[in-house]
Amino acid sequence: MTPKSALGVLTLALLLCSCSRFSLPPTGQLELVVDGRQIQVEPGLGRDFFPGTAPPGGTPLGLYIHLRATDSLPLPQGLVGTRAWVVYNSAVWETGLTQDTTWKPVYAAGFYAGGGPKWGPNVYVDVTVHMVQTGGGTWDILVPDCLIKMSI
Repeated sequence: MTPKSALGVLTLALLLCSCSRFSLPPTGQLELVVDGRQIQVEPGLGRDFFPGTAPPGGTPLGLYIHLRATDSLPLPQGLVGTRAWVVYNSAVWETGLTQDTTWKPVYAAGFYAGGGPKWGPNVYVDVTVHMVQTGGGTWDILVPDCLIKMSI
């Protein structure tokens, strides 16, 4: 194998490996309607730069998803956020979501993820959230133009 062909094979292998680590977000709809009821999906994104507690350069990106029933009635039974994709320019952070069991209003729920990339702060990203209802449907909800905030 010539050095030129070996370089080509190595380049192709690196491209294939790097592409398999990330997946593109699914095409999402802009509204979530479950059992005829509108559910608001509200992402919150932030990085901590607080002196004395945050490392130099700030913490990695954190994501919090609020689900709220717009009619203030209890959320549909078994509705959870399981995955999220955060897109900044052409970069994608895909993450699983964990339910916040400490926040318990009957009309809302919270889900979170941490350890994201160090994008921003003060930049806008698109967030797609994969929602599942036990024994029911699945939805991918797109929330465009979400601001990554900075805590100081």
